[in-house]
Amino acid sequence: MLSLPQHSHVHLAQAPLGLAAAQVHFEDVGDLVRSDARAVQKALGLEEWPEVQAHQIITGVFSPTGIGQQPPRPAWQLKAKDGQRAIALNPDSVAIETSVYPGWRTYREAFAALLRAVDTVVSPQQSRRLGLRYVNQIELPDGYEGWDGLIPSELLGPAVAKGQFAGGVVATEQRVVLDVAEGIRCLFRHGSFVDPDGRRLYLLDFDIFRETPCDFDASAIIQEAETLHETLYNLFRVTITDDLFGHLK
Repeated sequence: MLSLPQHSHVHLAQAPLGLAAAQVHFEDVGDLVRSDARAVQKALGLEEWPEVQAHQIITGVFSPTGIGQQPPRPAWQLKAKDGQRAIALNPDSVAIETSVYPGWRTYREAFAALLRAVDTVVSPQQSRRLGLRYVNQIELPDGYEGWDGLIPSELLGPAVAKGQFAGGVVATEQRVVLDVAEGIRCLFRHGSFVDPDGRRLYLLDFDIFRETPCDFDASAIIQEAETLHETLYNLFRVTITDDLFGHLK
């Protein structure tokens, strides 16, 4: 298991977070109809969440005769009036994501309100998986030729190649599964790349989750999410150097 140092939260003037998502999987509660989605929408506030869109879930199946698919099932998406937040409501899960992060306290409150609405409208009995995903894209600061000294050397690998690959590495991508604590793991993706505008970026993508089933209790789930978020922040801090943290501040 990981042994992470504890870091105090500091506001980052140049926060690199491009996507934040929180999701809970529960038992299949059956097909959800528009009135279910509307009830969740009303509980959250029609002015804040004015749009509901229908989607379909298509699941592939394997059989002795080949690959097929189950009949499509209805799912729903709620969109916020700012166009930057969305909620996915499925027969066995609910998720909220945003492309503009308002800070953990505000995001936590929105997630808690969603869980309470789902508990009232859908009444799931079991929380089978809880996950948070934070996707960071950090732009190479001015004055630096590469990521050496900004990202810990144990993560960089080919990005700072000095042998036959030197000068030829355009992008890197690594996938690591971390054993964070009992029942908690994190899928960590990271690497360097150049975007279509020519900016040199480094990806730090954390998907932390708990898969031990427990009762669906909105308050308890939020407390778990608090712990996962604290761990994510500490993971973020150990995957950048103090120099890079200073630039982000």
